Amino acid sequence: MLGFDVSERTVSRLMPRRPPVPEARQRWRNFLRNHREVLAAMDFFTVPTATFRVLYVFFVIQHSRRTVLHVRVTEHPTAGWIIQQLREAFPFDSAPRHLIFDNDKTYGADVLAVIEHMGIRCKQITPYCPWQNGVAERWVETVRRGLLDHVIVLNERHLHRLLSDFVAYYHEDRTHLGLGKGTPSMRTATSKTNREAEIVGHPQNRRHSSSLPVAPSGLKVRDPGRRSLSRRRDSCVGTTVVAPMSNPRTRPTPHPSSSLAA
Repeated sequence: MLGFDVSERTVSRLMPRRPPVPEARQRWRNFLRNHREVLAAMDFFTVPTATFRVLYVFFVIQHSRRTVLHVRVTEHPTAGWIIQQLREAFPFDSAPRHLIFDNDKTYGADVLAVIEHMGIRCKQITPYCPWQNGVAERWVETVRRGLLDHVIVLNERHLHRLLSDFVAYYHEDRTHLGLGKGTPSMRTATSKTNREAEIVGHPQNRRHSSSLPVAPSGLKVRDPGRRSLSRRRDSCVGTTVVAPMSNPRTRPTPHPSSSLAA
């Protein structure tokens, strides 16, 4: 009207925003908390390769124990490919009651129809609200920090092998605060069998509980007659080796030849 050209970004920044509704957010959190035993989520994330190709990782995760039910890799995700992955993720009568996913265009009418035919209720999150699918987003962050930030993926087969090994570690060895410091596979805690020298970590950070008493400062108390032990890092990432260390108060015995020379 005044003859000034204003960009769309400037107008969207100056427009008043609708205040959030905390009641709606609380209702969604209550839904996730009350139905966690019958909830599952699916999502995609991308991984670049050494040759600058982009691979798509599709996964399905369960909310109750955070168990990864299915993981597959493809370069060209289609509706038919997603339908086949859902059939493999939920064989026979193992389908959950609700399935949470985002508004990706790949989830077309065919995918929604198959999900409903399997007896699953579709729960699509609000656009631009990834927190509503927090369990899936958290697993993506775990994979990136624990695996993908440390390797260079060569091809689709290489990525699938890495993800298979990582999922096995995730189920058996990685503890979760939300599960009471347990693992998705409910692995029982084991105690140390050898108190002299033992690898107390796994290449994928397996931890063993110790039977030694704990001092008020948090340090482990050892018997007075035993030599002090120190920890050193092994060349393998995530592995801690307990090795004996000489007592600094004990002076080395001089060699007889040195006394004769003096």
